[in-house]
Amino acid sequence: MKKLLSIEVAVVRMHFNILERNGVPKKILEDTLGFSREDIQNDDIRIPFKKNFQMLKKGLELTEPTMALKIGKMYSLQEVGIIGQLIRNCRNLEEASYQLLRYQNFYFGSSIFELISDDSYRVLKHSIVQTVYCTEDDEKRLITELNLSSCLALIRQLTNENFNPKEMHFSYRKPEYIDAYETYFRSFLKFNQKEDSIVFKKEQFKIPIPDHQPYMKDILTQYADAKIEKLESNIRFQDKVRQMIMELLPKGILSIEMVSEKLNMSRWTLTRKLKKEGTTFKNLLKIQRKEMALNYLENKKLSIAEIAFLLGYSEVSAFQRAFKNWTGKNPPKFKDR
Repeated sequence: MKKLLSIEVAVVRMHFNILERNGVPKKILEDTLGFSREDIQNDDIRIPFKKNFQMLKKGLELTEPTMALKIGKMYSLQEVGIIGQLIRNCRNLEEASYQLLRYQNFYFGSSIFELISDDSYRVLKHSIVQTVYCTEDDEKRLITELNLSSCLALIRQLTNENFNPKEMHFSYRKPEYIDAYETYFRSFLKFNQKEDSIVFKKEQFKIPIPDHQPYMKDILTQYADAKIEKLESNIRFQDKVRQMIMELLPKGILSIEMVSEKLNMSRWTLTRKLKKEGTTFKNLLKIQRKEMALNYLENKKLSIAEIAFLLGYSEVSAFQRAFKNWTGKNPPKFKDR
């Protein structure tokens, strides 16, 4: 699943309101987000994931380390918009989970959820795909805490039960505020795992959702399908190419042939589509590398050599020359500024 570069304004509005209620000044939230409180009342707009992420980071800096868990815990079916009402009218937790995965592009601008099944368990696996905006361990933990705790909050609201998963798996080490994890997740916690996930017993997915209305689910599904189709059709082709460049750069050598193959088209078709939008593959590669370089250089833990590798350069010197052409400065001086 290709991720959109923006998320539903209803979710951003919920984050904004929770942070403000917890003492973060409105002016700081607005300045960091780049949108006023009045702007985010408009349900027809979407917010860039990067802006929402920056607001969340600022909120954590000004409140407490457990704020991401706290925000996730306060997720409400009513406040997350149409998808909240859609899953509210599914027959059981299994059907609701599939619908949430189907429409996750609305709400999880940084992550992909996958459902893995076997004879005994259901595993909801979480992975971060837009790592250019969250490079430090603390930032990745922020996103993971928010997304896993919010999923669990929605499940508990759906079932009206004291619902506890079998296990919670986290790819990072045990945090200092482990008591907050134990209080909220109420399940067996495993850290330093290969992935971040929620593990359910198979029978838990058969829990019925009280007072569901199948006809409402059908109506809302049609509306959601139309909305996401319109949303995806409005994405510029060059944005899709930039997203693909961002995903492929850390994997090594990148070429226009690799990107066109991933997008299921010929090099000629890709070039023609970009020309129609007034740009070229070479220009998009330069823009994306520059943006990623600036984000990576803000991370003091990454060395210049590591950044060069993440940007697909085989030699550090090649990255340094390119960066100086973009900004007029050497990467080490920019990093230490």
